[in-house]
Amino acid sequence: MIIALWVAVIALWVLFFATALALLALYRHFGQMYMGLPEQKIAQGPELDSALPSLALTDTRGREVLLPAPQPTAIVFASTTCTFCTEIREVLSAPPAIAEGVELVVFCSGPRADVTAWASRTADSVHVIWDSKERLIEKFEVNGTPYAIAVGPESRVRAKGIINGLDGIEWAATQARAVAPVSIPAGVEEIRIEERVAR
Repeated sequence: MIIALWVAVIALWVLFFATALALLALYRHFGQMYMGLPEQKIAQGPELDSALPSLALTDTRGREVLLPAPQPTAIVFASTTCTFCTEIREVLSAPPAIAEGVELVVFCSGPRADVTAWASRTADSVHVIWDSKERLIEKFEVNGTPYAIAVGPESRVRAKGIINGLDGIEWAATQARAVAPVSIPAGVEEIRIEERVAR
C-alpha cells in the first residue's frame, strides 16, 4: 500500500514537471511567433535616422568603448542563452572582409562569466560588452536576439533588423558603410522606413 502511494506521488510529480515544461515550450513558441509579426519587427529598436545615444562602456577585455564611434558601427545584440547567437559568435571570431573599417560592438546578456567566455572566442577587433540585467537591450528597445543596428559615420541609425550568421553581419557592416541603403540578403529581415508604408 505504501509503495503504491509513493509510486502515485512520484508519477504526479513527473506529470507536473512534464506539464510545466510543455507550457514553457508553448510560451516560447508563441512568443517567437508574436515577435515575428511585421508590426513587432517594426516596433523594435531605435527609430531609423535617429541619433545614437552617447555611451561610455567597457568591454570584456577591459577596453573603453565610446558610442557613437567616429567610424561606421554595427551594434549586435546577443545572449549566451540564444542558440542563433552561437553562429554569430563564430562569424565574429574572424569577421568578414566587408567589416573592415567598421566598429563591431556586441551587447551580450547572460551571466558575466558566460559572457566573458563567449567573448573570448571573438576576434580582438570585436568589442563585446556585458549587458548586465539586459539594461542595454532595454535602452535600445530590442525584444529579441540576435539583432543588429547599423550606424553610419554621421552617428545616425541607418538600418536595423533581426539577423543570423555571416549574411547578417555582412549586411549590418555594409549598411553602416554604404552611402545609400543596400538590399538585404536572404535570411536577414530588415526594417526600413519605406516598408512601414508598404506593410
